[in-house]
Amino acid sequence: MKPALIIALWLSILLCAYGSALAEGKDVVLSFGNLAEWTEKSFKGHTTYSVVKSNGKDVLHAQTNGNASGLYRKIALPTRELPVIRWSWKVAQTLAAEDAYRKSGDDFAARVYIVFPGRFFWQTRALVYVYSDKLPVGAVIPNPFTKRAAVIAVESGNQHAGIWRHETRRYVDDYRNYFHGDPPYTVAVAIMTDGDNTGSAAEAWYGDIVFSAE
Repeated sequence: MKPALIIALWLSILLCAYGSALAEGKDVVLSFGNLAEWTEKSFKGHTTYSVVKSNGKDVLHAQTNGNASGLYRKIALPTRELPVIRWSWKVAQTLAAEDAYRKSGDDFAARVYIVFPGRFFWQTRALVYVYSDKLPVGAVIPNPFTKRAAVIAVESGNQHAGIWRHETRRYVDDYRNYFHGDPPYTVAVAIMTDGDNTGSAAEAWYGDIVFSAE
């Protein structure tokens, strides 16, 4: 089980080292062709991350069996100029043991994080887009470890398991709807496939993450 302090640590680590890029109205593409651009953070053991080919493109393959680690990339982006996030992902299957409302069930086959700074590290906030087993598409709930992370179900169930899904979110609106204010610049983006809390195995693939204008 991940204690609440680990989630705070996760956010604070991302906050303490931001600023690897700053965009000025142009799309920003975060790819996985070079994993040296990403940093791993372990919570329990290591999810295995590797670069594989899919339809001739480099994508990230994630595989875990009762472990939890994520990859993050430091990046400062102007949210007003780049309010939209797009990405693609695929899961082998969702996690039947998932319970998004409980710490003991806080595992997902795939997650994409956007992290935002606060005045102090404990005020750091995050949007967490998940490929859920049980949450209905569109559900927004607090992470069971901290209300400063909004869990947003973008996919649900196994009807599209094994199929690439292409997502688009206006994350600025998601931030406003949950945190009731305008988002500051971003400080990091992260992905995670984990199964530590439920002792589950999970497998997922991630394509490029793109920030763009309207």
